[in-house]
Amino acid sequence: MERCEFIIAQLGITDTQRALMDIAHLSGSFHTRQHTQKQHENDPNLQLTPYYFSGKPEDVKPEFRSELATLSAAAILEYLDNDLNYDLVAGVPNSGLAIAEVISRKTGILLITLEKEILSDGRRRISSTIHGSYQPGQKVLGVENIVAYGNSALEFRGVLASQGLHLARLISVYSRHEGGLERLQVAGINASSVLTSSEVVMYLRWAKSPPALDFIRYSEIMDFIVTKFMQQAQD
Repeated sequence: MERCEFIIAQLGITDTQRALMDIAHLSGSFHTRQHTQKQHENDPNLQLTPYYFSGKPEDVKPEFRSELATLSAAAILEYLDNDLNYDLVAGVPNSGLAIAEVISRKTGILLITLEKEILSDGRRRISSTIHGSYQPGQKVLGVENIVAYGNSALEFRGVLASQGLHLARLISVYSRHEGGLERLQVAGINASSVLTSSEVVMYLRWAKSPPALDFIRYSEIMDFIVTKFMQQAQD
């Protein structure tokens, strides 16, 4: 077994996940430029993140948008392993919208759509208007591109609850190791992710030939991930 295949086997990466990570890297959905996060709105002195995930259409190269959404949906459905006992599917706006649309087409689960609105002070929030056909009491499968701190998912659940809908499960393509999944679970949400940011970074560095990340950038990102993880563990 070649080194790359050995590492893939050790990480437990499926063929679908492998294809997804390749497209995420090629498309610009995952990049290794320094970037701000939502928390910088409240604390501009926070350290910039050395990597970033985005499923927003404007952040993804146009020629890869459809394939990225299709592979993201396929990875989620593979992870769910036929756990499809939901009345509705909805994406956390905006990055989860395209993924939810694909899941709806592939499974027949009815799609509802939530959108973000811009407030007078420039901040964005999820609108209380839900598009699509639904009834109070129905169970919703929520999908997200990435969970960091979990704020968007909590807001998402609140909007669903305001219309009598139950967020039965939230599944994200990626988790950033920043306490979001744990925070959601403590809040009573059945939340999980297909992949973690560390798995993606290790795959791009050690399971690609030639490596998609040089060792210096790989080390910088992993140091950031570990530091964030340790900070969350201490809180």
